[in-house]
Order: sequence, then structure tokens, then C-alpha cells
Amino acid sequence: MTSSIAPTRLKRDLNDANLKGDAEPQWPDDQRKYWIAAMFCGTVLLYATRAAVPLCMAAMSSDLNWDKETDGAVMSSFFWGYMPAQVVGGFLSDKYGGEVILGFAAVGWAFLTLSVPFIASFPVLFMTPTRMMLVARMCTGLSQG
Repeated sequence: MTSSIAPTRLKRDLNDANLKGDAEPQWPDDQRKYWIAAMFCGTVLLYATRAAVPLCMAAMSSDLNWDKETDGAVMSSFFWGYMPAQVVGGFLSDKYGGEVILGFAAVGWAFLTLSVPFIASFPVLFMTPTRMMLVARMCTGLSQG
């Protein structure tokens, strides 16, 4: 028993004889323009948050007395979270919808990126600022995957 679940707004009848290569768009103009603008803004914010820490790495390294090995660990910790998130994000998007998952992920990565200056300044409980940066960058990768 197999069933195919597709969003109704994107579903077309492939057996329709009137379907041509230049068929009407699937979404009305106002919705299509809204989604294109939202995806563009989301992509810009995604890459801005992804590039924020590498741009600030030299200043953070000197302030926190990091060596090159620690710099590399902080930089690569983003991808430690990014890799498994591909599978998890795909599963959750199938289950709950891409719009919902992307919205929660955007809030998560924005919060983590905005908290970087505070994370690097204050140790919390048993975590040193370096460990907190590693965890924050890994969680940022998880939310962007």
C-alpha cells in the first residue's frame, strides 16, 4: 500500500490534455512574488549568519587567546552540526512541512548568531567560553542544515 502525499497547491493533473510547456504558473502572482522575496531574504540571512563568525575570528582569537587549533575547531564545529542536520531536517520537513521547520530553524540560528558576543565573554557553569562557542556553532549548523 503506497500513497503519495503532495501539497495540493503544487499538484497538477498530468493526464490533462491542455497541459503545455508554457502552462500557467502553479501559484497566483501575489503568492509567487511573496515566496520568492521570502526565500531571497532567508537565503541572504542564512549566508550572513554563516559568515559572521569567520569574519570575526581574528578578533575573537586575540581576545580569548586561542591558538590556530582552537580557531579551526570553532570554525569546523558548524559543519559538525550541519552534516547530520541534512537527514534530520529532511525527515522533519516531510513530517511537519518545510515552512514550519524552516521558520523554527531561522529563529534558532538568528538567536545563536546574536548570542555569540555574549557566549564568548561569560563562562556558564562548567562550560568555558571556548566550549560554549563550539556548542553554539554546532547548534547553528544543526539549525541551518
